[in-house]
Formats: sequence, structure tokens, C-alpha cells
Amino acid sequence: MNIVFLDIDGVLNSLNYFIEREPKVLELYQNENYNKDTFLKLKRLMLDIDINKVKVLKEIIDETKSLVVVISSWKNMGTFSYVQNELIKMGIPIIGITDDCNSNRGAGIKNYLQENNVQKYIILDDEIFDDYDVELLSHLVKTSFNKNGLTNKHKSIAIKMMINNNIGGNKCLVKKK
Repeated sequence: MNIVFLDIDGVLNSLNYFIEREPKVLELYQNENYNKDTFLKLKRLMLDIDINKVKVLKEIIDETKSLVVVISSWKNMGTFSYVQNELIKMGIPIIGITDDCNSNRGAGIKNYLQENNVQKYIILDDEIFDDYDVELLSHLVKTSFNKNGLTNKHKSIAIKMMINNNIGGNKCLVKKK
């Protein structure tokens, strides 16, 4: 079984996507003095997925014959089942979620790998968590929320990594702080 561990924010959406949809997002995002109303408005605006990013993800999945396990903090939101169902309708084969708290994303991935018969995997994420060790980092295709999320460049790297069983590393990876 081939698995794509999927984050959502910064992979299936990006700051640029939100700015295109609502130019005021950048102003709200850069505002350091969030009041409750500003925070709620920003949060509502940013709970969205870019269909173009979903198409790129679908191409990765189809090319690598992979299934999807969600690692995103979205899995803890009350609306996640709706989002999950919509992604499944779009052809994204979501088969599960990891069982971690948001700050222990690496532990959730490792638990999933131990409990399931995973031959090959990649991680699509815009963050590097403290518990992403060398093994997990070698499977990471790092995207960027502040840029464009999942791109065709990431798609090429993800497919090569999956086909080559991650031999050769990830050229999109930035060093862990």
C-alpha cells in the first residue's frame, strides 16, 4: 500500500489563494492586533480548499496508485467529515487520519506506519514538526502556505520519491531549525 500523508493548510490552499479570493485577507493576516471579530472573519475566509491544488494531488495519487491519510489539524474540526466527503467525491481516496495531537504529527505518522502495511509513503506538509526525525524528513515534500501550496514542481518530486522509494532525498526540503 502506498500512502500520501496529507496536510491541508499550505498544501491544498495558500495565502496567495486566499488573497486572490478576498484581497482583504492579507491585511487581516498581517494585523498583529487581532480582535475577536477579525480573528473569526479571517478564520472563516481561510477554511477553504483550492480546487486546482486538489487536481495536482489527484495527479500524484493516480500516478503513484496511493491512498490518503490526513495528518492536518483539520481532522479535529467539527466540519472535517464534510471536507473529507467532498474530497472523496473529487476522487481523493481518503482512508484514514493519524491519531496524534497537532504538535506530535510525526508520532501520528509513525504510529500509522507501525499499525498498517505501508510499502511506500510521502508526506505533503508545509511545516516541519519537532518530532519529524531524519526518516520522516526523507519522505517530506515541503510546500509553503506563504507561497502557492502544492505545485507542479512538488508533484514531480512527490511522484519521483514514491516511484524511487524516496531514494535521493527531497530537493524542496528546507533544513529543520
